[in-house]
Amino acid sequence: MPRWRRAALVWLVACQPAAVPDPVRPDDTDDAPVMADTDDTDPPADTDDTDAPADTDPPPPDVTVTLGAEVVCADPAARAFAPLSDPIQGGDWASQPFDPDRQNRFTGGGISAADLDGDGRLDLIRPDVERVRLYLQRAPLEFTDASDGLPDTERANNVVTPVDVDADGDLDLFVGRQAAANRLWINDGHGLFTDGTAASGLDLTADAHTTSAAFADMDLDGDLDLFVANYGDFRDVGRRPGDPKVLWRNRGDGTFEDASGLLPAEVHPGFSFVGGWWDPDRDRWPDVLLVNDFGQDAPNRLIRNAQGALALDPAAGLDVAMQGMGLGVGDLNGDGVDDVAMAGWGAHRLMVSSGGVWFDARGTMLFKSDVARHQLIGWSSEMADLDNDGDLDVAQGYGFVRGEDAFPLQPDEIYRNDGALFTPVGAAWGFENEGNTRGVLAVDLNGDGWLDLLRADMIGPATAQIATCGEDGWLEVSVDDARTLNRRGVGVEIRATAGAQTWSRTIVAGGRSVLSAGPPVAHLGFGMVDVIDTLTVLWPDGEVTVFEDVPTRRAVVVARVR
Repeated sequence: MPRWRRAALVWLVACQPAAVPDPVRPDDTDDAPVMADTDDTDPPADTDDTDAPADTDPPPPDVTVTLGAEVVCADPAARAFAPLSDPIQGGDWASQPFDPDRQNRFTGGGISAADLDGDGRLDLIRPDVERVRLYLQRAPLEFTDASDGLPDTERANNVVTPVDVDADGDLDLFVGRQAAANRLWINDGHGLFTDGTAASGLDLTADAHTTSAAFADMDLDGDLDLFVANYGDFRDVGRRPGDPKVLWRNRGDGTFEDASGLLPAEVHPGFSFVGGWWDPDRDRWPDVLLVNDFGQDAPNRLIRNAQGALALDPAAGLDVAMQGMGLGVGDLNGDGVDDVAMAGWGAHRLMVSSGGVWFDARGTMLFKSDVARHQLIGWSSEMADLDNDGDLDVAQGYGFVRGEDAFPLQPDEIYRNDGALFTPVGAAWGFENEGNTRGVLAVDLNGDGWLDLLRADMIGPATAQIATCGEDGWLEVSVDDARTLNRRGVGVEIRATAGAQTWSRTIVAGGRSVLSAGPPVAHLGFGMVDVIDTLTVLWPDGEVTVFEDVPTRRAVVVARVR
């Protein structure tokens, strides 16, 4: 039974770009949001104050919501002509060629983003073939190479996941590597890191081929556990299985124990690209969705979590046999259950929920690659509302594999969702990079409420394309949960309603797109909605907090105190 809690709203004059006006305060407007009275069984705290002194203050709320300043677009008409900027490539974003020693398909193909120095701006992390590189955004869209603040690594870095492992409020980094030991780096809060691998208890000496690292509270004990998806040496396909998958359970003191024995044996042979925590049945116990390459040998897998007992669920319809690479997750049809986009070689999948099972809707929703344009090998599937119209779109990266494909130029794509069908708009939006894309990430780099697109290229520089702002409403929600060791709210579901329409997004740490990871925030677009009727926060421990009349076009921070 959900526990409904009383909360309060706090207005904040936030640090915003120069064009952003001061926030509107509650005493200046009648539309300030209020906490919903969601528990009719408990009387309000102030209904009987006969014995209370007249000047006694009410107890402080245990949940607050801080609203940033309203962000106003200076020229929304410009979006009709140029939804995305031309690709921006920093001078320090070096070319990422194939590693000639390993001849692999993906080392150096990831990109991640998070605020690592606490200044409110997103920074960039590049796992490349030589080392992990860090670029801090010291000024708006100006990045400084701060890689010297990272511990040294050897070659062959695949994926970096930002996550607050030690519950101190800042984001640490988990580094997954190719045929080499993984690493856990601890942030000092200012973007300087120390190697915390040994102290964490993670035994990472095995030379696995790690492609995905995702965190969630698997056992609902208030801390973050870790699922590591490993690939293998692709030259062993047909002769040996892929690398085993690994599950690390948090002991509650910031150290981990190997709980891989809980995983079904069938998940280990797959050549896995992405393993993401996911809660499709909304029972709060996070499941794992695994996307595998060479699906004829080991298909994609849904691992159900029944209060800590993990088992495969083939009846769900997600055990798709494909050459799977990327994973995008979100509710496409508004039924309250997340749907799945899976990029692949030759054909990708769009698995849409219906009555507790998922079916392939790529044909009916026109989610198809253009073979005539040589879109043959899909790598990343990033599901996000790129135009803030209230429907989730998909940005997808395409790229060749050296020695196995006759078409080295495969343009990337944006599949724009109109609520029922997808329309390819990559060329019209200037997103048709003809390089060798792997990771694609949708994040708001400049804080204007419109998602920008990052791209990692195996044969050229990483790029960023900045979205042109518009008039549509949006919220970007982050969490500060001082009550648990899951400080940044991984697994928290954010649900918004306006009239008869409902939107939802879940805060995640890794396990999306491919070889890439974003910040722990939930971005929701609403179309021309100025005020959300209710904003509901569903916490992993079962608590539910509801706010009413929340204005859009601003950042929101939800905080729980001890």
